[in-house]
Amino acid sequence: GFDADPTGPRVPFALAGVTLYAAAATQLRVRATRTGPDTYTVQASDPTGAPVITISTLSLRALPDTPVPTISVPTRGSAFSLDWPALPGDTVAAVGVSPSWVVVAADPDHVAAALRQASIHPDLTRSDLDDTDLVIWALPHLEPGDHDPVSRVHALTQQVLTQLQGWLTRSDTVDTA
Repeated sequence: GFDADPTGPRVPFALAGVTLYAAAATQLRVRATRTGPDTYTVQASDPTGAPVITISTLSLRALPDTPVPTISVPTRGSAFSLDWPALPGDTVAAVGVSPSWVVVAADPDHVAAALRQASIHPDLTRSDLDDTDLVIWALPHLEPGDHDPVSRVHALTQQVLTQLQGWLTRSDTVDTA
């Protein structure tokens, strides 16, 4: 935990009221203020004093008295490891560029013919989707202009959520996943 505790170490257990103000800070100044026996508020700022993140409630919990089982670390290349390769430093996401996509199929001619015959709808609420076996939904395209990644993610998430809520509230899609 943050303070010496005769009952043993405490570790973060739950967070509430997390607000992220900036994502590119390389150094942080962190201030944790005790608000209760096992709770703190946390404020972090960059070296200029600009806020980076605030956490209104950080709850700690004591570690159990039983020994924690050891976990073997998967070797590189294991099917159970996750690697995030770093992008080159000069990589910049192009605003307004549609992502590329690919269809994997043993019979590409059949897939191409099926895609040519498919109808295109502007949203998921159309009633003529009722007898459709498969719906492929291209994510909404955000217009160029807003270069702030946080607001772009919020806008895209709102558009996706609105479409999914519309889909799930239709009487004919109640039993779909």
